[in-house]
Amino acid sequence: MSLVLTGTNFIIIAFVLMGLNGIFCFKKIPLLGIPLGFISWIVFFAFSISLDAFSFILIILVLFFASASIILNIKEIR
Repeated sequence: MSLVLTGTNFIIIAFVLMGLNGIFCFKKIPLLGIPLGFISWIVFFAFSISLDAFSFILIILVLFFASASIILNIKEIR
């Protein structure tokens, strides 16, 4: 947790997005989960990020949770 509090803006944003997408994987609210998942994907492709090993692992985790959130919330609609 101290890494998040003392980290750069990217680390803070990554942990917040990871947490929010993880919440919407368990609490299926399609109205909020699907747009948040797409916003998470757009954030990492729209902004330039220095790719060191820790940032790359964070990106992979956030995109995994965002994809899972989108898929599970779309299944909830059907």
